[in-house]
Parts: sequence; structure tokens; C-alpha cells
Amino acid sequence: MPHDAAPTPEIQPAAGVRVVRAADAVIAESAHALESRLTPADAPMFWLPRAEAGEPFLERTEATVELPGLGRARLLDVVGVSATLPAAAWILETPAPGAEALADHIAFDPEQVTLERL
Repeated sequence: MPHDAAPTPEIQPAAGVRVVRAADAVIAESAHALESRLTPADAPMFWLPRAEAGEPFLERTEATVELPGLGRARLLDVVGVSATLPAAAWILETPAPGAEALADHIAFDPEQVTLERL
């Protein structure tokens, strides 16, 4: 592998039920979340299936971002009862090789929302 290529992510089912809280509301809840890491030292990123990720609380933006090793993602604003959190979630539009399992899943920024395991 070339030294500048991103590693292939490790993807596995996340244990337990994952709940996302933001802006005074439960945004999402899923027992079918996936966990991804690019290296064992990385904090896990949790991906909820789109159908369970609180789409009524999500608004697409025009912005996209390249997530190393994961692919190109569309940024989503989280619109809650008391606030809008800009770019607080993202969905992979073009998964990188090895990240295809994350297609049609949404991840949330843990610095803007509360992610809990029940």
C-alpha cells in the first residue's frame, strides 16, 4: 500500500442500542448501528441505518467532505426543538473501497450531539 493511501476501515456491528440526543430531543435510536475505526487507536465512529437515524431532524446541506478511508460524505444539519446544529451529521454518498457497508448509514458529530449506549 502506498504510504499516502488511507487505511481500510474496520467495520463491525456496534454493541447495544445507540441513542443520539441533540437540541432537546432524541434524534435517533438504533439497535443496528455499525462501528468503524481506521486504526485500533482511533475513537469509534457510530453509523446508524438511515431509516433509524431521525431523518425528520436532518436537513441536507450543499457541503460535502472527504473522510479519509471512508469516502465522500454529504453534511447534514441537525434541526432540533431548541436549536439547529450545523454539519452535525453526515451520510456517505460515495463510500471508499472497504467502506461499502456504511452506505445508507448516518454518523453524528460527537462534539455536537450526545451519543449513548443503552
